[in-house]
Amino acid sequence: MWANPHCWLKFEVKDANGKVVNCVAETTNSADMTEKGWSKRTFKAGDQVTVTLEPVKSGQPVGRVQFVVLANGQTLGLNYVER
Repeated sequence: MWANPHCWLKFEVKDANGKVVNCVAETTNSADMTEKGWSKRTFKAGDQVTVTLEPVKSGQPVGRVQFVVLANGQTLGLNYVER
């Protein structure tokens, strides 16, 4: 979701048992994303990517995106600073 004040990345992963889990990860605002090389066309449904995120403490499938590696090997980062 390309929106303000923050963009969101929704994706599916398989857990240790092979069950598909729906995840949601927050990014920064669209202007910052654009400066870092992202666009609203960076991802298409079905793209296989590797997402590294800062998970929430509760263990739910939610977090903040740190970086994403696209299928072509390109890495897109957000460079969050620890709060």
